[in-house]
Amino acid sequence: MAELERQQRWSAADAGYRAALARWPENPNSRMGLGNIAYQQGDFSGAETHCRESIEVAPEAPAGHYNLAWPLLQQGRREAAMAAGAEARRLPPEQPRYGQSLQALEDAAG
Repeated sequence: MAELERQQRWSAADAGYRAALARWPENPNSRMGLGNIAYQQGDFSGAETHCRESIEVAPEAPAGHYNLAWPLLQQGRREAAMAAGAEARRLPPEQPRYGQSLQALEDAAG
């Protein structure tokens, strides 16, 4: 489904993620994929919802927190976005992508 996302084939990717979610409801990746699609389509509230659902399933996974930060920022909720970015950074200090999340968010917030 990630390839469908890269190709911006939103309907097909959405259908694939929903099918995967029905089969593996405890896997956070489908929820994050749905969040990515919502974000790309400008549905920041929907993206937030999917990211929060991903975090409920896998609270220790930094990607859910990192992905949550961006729709929060787009909705003007800078403090909450920074908190999500900080949590992503806290979880796996050995992963530079998440360790740099706060700087990326600050840069995007202007």
